[in-house]
Amino acid sequence: MYAIFIVLGFFLTLIIFPIMLLFWLFKVVIKKSTKKDKSRPFICLTIALAFFVIGAMTTPDDINENKTQDIVEETSEIDETAELSEEEPQEVIEDQSEEPVKKKENNEENKKSFEFKDNLSEDDSLKNAVEAIGMNYLDVKNIDKLDDWSSGSRYSFVNNGFRYIVYKLDNGEISSINTDYKRTAIYERGYEPVNYKDFEPDKNIIGEIQNDCLSRMSEYIDGETTLETKDGSMMYDRIYEYYYLYGEVKAKNNIDKKVYTFAADYVVNNGGITCKYIAIDGMCVFGEEQTPEIKKTELQSNKETSESDVITLSDGIQGEYGKYDDFDGEQFLRYYIPTGKYLVKCNVRGGFYVETIELHLEDGWHVPTTISQNMLNAGDEIEIVVEDGQCISLIINTEIELEKI
Repeated sequence: MYAIFIVLGFFLTLIIFPIMLLFWLFKVVIKKSTKKDKSRPFICLTIALAFFVIGAMTTPDDINENKTQDIVEETSEIDETAELSEEEPQEVIEDQSEEPVKKKENNEENKKSFEFKDNLSEDDSLKNAVEAIGMNYLDVKNIDKLDDWSSGSRYSFVNNGFRYIVYKLDNGEISSINTDYKRTAIYERGYEPVNYKDFEPDKNIIGEIQNDCLSRMSEYIDGETTLETKDGSMMYDRIYEYYYLYGEVKAKNNIDKKVYTFAADYVVNNGGITCKYIAIDGMCVFGEEQTPEIKKTELQSNKETSESDVITLSDGIQGEYGKYDDFDGEQFLRYYIPTGKYLVKCNVRGGFYVETIELHLEDGWHVPTTISQNMLNAGDEIEIVVEDGQCISLIINTEIELEKI
């Protein structure tokens, strides 16, 4: 109601009063009697002032209650906001204090997941290869990614304290598992796997061999009587009864040089050790380097039979069509497939040559004549023709399938 009085007051003051006042002044100007109208403007102004006073003094209870409720609600909202503002920093701090731990745990899990998802193909190719050479896969530790090689990826792992290198092909297969120092392939694709125990050094023998080697080397270094191995430099390897050492030694007494590299070959037989070779800084000072032959048996593949429509040729695997030819005293594996037109599909990236069987002399060497050279990535397909007097030579690690068309 108070608003009505205020509005009426404004209406009388701003509209009615000016009109009545102008009307009165007009009568004065024209000299018409103004006795009756003289008091009317002032009466109007008095009434307007009364409306203003009544409106200003009017404060209904319901308005006060509404205002009080609004204030209470606003105050409660402010209080709630204040409470939230006080609680939120604690939650954030708690989250922030826990977050690095969680991230660290997640990183560890991701690292393990990466190692065993990236290092192993979906068909567990590494696990199968490790178990094929007699190792317990659960004993394999420290699987690490190394630089890629020409035909795929490389990894390393540790078993019983000794490091091994894994060569994996682009198609997911394991090409080989090799010892660290000599790179002896104890698992090799296309061949019967051998037992790792014939290639992993016996820790009980290593110490005796190392002491004997240091004693012998001091005889070949002028003025030196005491040698110590340099920390982290020693490497050990084994092929059957042959043991190999490689590393660096520190000389205490020699003035000219303080650190020497060395390599040594030993034979272990009936518990006794025999030194066969020592080289210091790359120079042989005793005996001859030992390189025993590794006994391997090629796997028989069902793909490589004359009854199959597809011929599979894999580098290093002789199969049905492979034959070793002598090139000036060196043996090279070449493949003598039936003549005809073929669709060639590459399984493992690399390449191959179609070349003549007959050799000719060139710059003092006997070499074949190249008919075509073909570089391929995995999955590539090309057509070739093999004629009489021609054969195929594979580039290292290549595997191809040939189907007659």
